Amino acid sequence: MKKVVLGILIFVCAYLIYHYRSVQYGLEQAYGQIKVLGSAVPLEEYLKNEDPPAEIIDKINLIQSVKSFAEDSLGLQKTSSYTSIYDQKGKAILWMVTACPEFDLEPYQWSFPIAGKFEYKGFFNHDKAKHEAKSLQESGYDTDIGEVSAWSTLGFFSDPILSSMLEKDSGRLADLIIHELCHASIYLRDSVELNENLASFIGKKGAEEYLLSIKDTSSISKMRSKAQRRKIWAKVIHSGSKRLDSLYKSFSPEQSIDEKRALKKKMIDEIRWEVAESIHKDNLTKVQKQFAEFNPNNAFFTGYLTYRSRSNQFEKEFEERFDGNLKRFIEYYIKEHGK
Repeated sequence: MKKVVLGILIFVCAYLIYHYRSVQYGLEQAYGQIKVLGSAVPLEEYLKNEDPPAEIIDKINLIQSVKSFAEDSLGLQKTSSYTSIYDQKGKAILWMVTACPEFDLEPYQWSFPIAGKFEYKGFFNHDKAKHEAKSLQESGYDTDIGEVSAWSTLGFFSDPILSSMLEKDSGRLADLIIHELCHASIYLRDSVELNENLASFIGKKGAEEYLLSIKDTSSISKMRSKAQRRKIWAKVIHSGSKRLDSLYKSFSPEQSIDEKRALKKKMIDEIRWEVAESIHKDNLTKVQKQFAEFNPNNAFFTGYLTYRSRSNQFEKEFEERFDGNLKRFIEYYIKEHGK
């Protein structure tokens, strides 16, 4: 018996040593998550003690209404999320690092024991996010750091309302809540692209159905207008991503790094102009301003593909296979990829 126990201890120690960095990262993330969850205030207590303005109360009530709609009308899993609130005090609390090879649109993947592979790495500490990005840059990767407006614990914990959520308009807020609730119902291990594309599609479709159910025509109009602009922008980004990918695949070992970088810059600049012109059309001043402000790298393009590349595929499937019935669409994916 002692030999068995000793063998187990040796295995555990060896495992922890081998996965030291992953274990350390996991503990840091756990601490950050526990800090947020532990500091979140129950809504009843918050509303009683803080006496928030009417517009904040309206947004909180909207979240509860959206959550009920998502669970009762769309069939997403019931959770205890959004029954508390965490005050960010105007600060971001989570940053996501993404990375990609300099001449490839295949996203860098982080592997974690048990959890699997992810195409992003989150940090509750901004300095650590910057350190991770810098380390990858020094290894030759394009990187990107983005603030995260919400995340899901996949239904394992009660996710709080983040105070930054309450700054969003009704359509965007409904989209966000349904997106995150989708992760608690549908999750495929090692497939970030499917998980995020699906949650993005269901979030937008679900938000529109919710707004229709409460007859919020103003928010529906605003949401559809944004969706139309986003569709034009996305078409340019998607086309540009494919051309950029083809360019990288055409590179030969004989080409110098400088030549490859020059061709890459030329292609990305063309995409930047196309994006600027698609958004602002004939307004040259705005086109030039947009061009100057929009400076993507490979990590941006792979991030777009992670969240948006399957939207047309899901739209076609939604209409042709499920006759535009979102609940049936969701039921199918819960059956196929439910947690």
